[in-house]
Amino acid sequence: METSIGIGERLREERESLNLNQESFAQLAKATRQTQSNYEKGSRSPDTEYLYAISLAGADIQYIITGMRTTPAAPVDTDLLRQVIEGVEYALDNNNLTLSTVYKSKLIALLYEQFSENKQVEQAVINRFLQASNG
Repeated sequence: METSIGIGERLREERESLNLNQESFAQLAKATRQTQSNYEKGSRSPDTEYLYAISLAGADIQYIITGMRTTPAAPVDTDLLRQVIEGVEYALDNNNLTLSTVYKSKLIALLYEQFSENKQVEQAVINRFLQASNG
């Protein structure tokens, strides 16, 4: 009887995507080839220590468990981030304002997210955010 519907098949897919046989993959988690075979057949469920060990080898644990691939985080656009930081610093200097490091970093993150879609920093928007935050 299969105790882990689909997990065994996805586990096999991940092993094969890493170009490893059952023996080699099992060794990553200090398991036996028979244990690996049982996991892939669905007759046993892998434990967290096993999953952690194979994740270090590059296995997508989210995919194995849920069937949904892990989506890599979007890379940070360092030029856009620089423009946001410069815009915030400019607005703070022009208005003789200071912000705590915590608040400033949250503001920069929020503005970066705001400007990420069109990749264009608007100083007027930064100014409005600062005015709203200082009431």
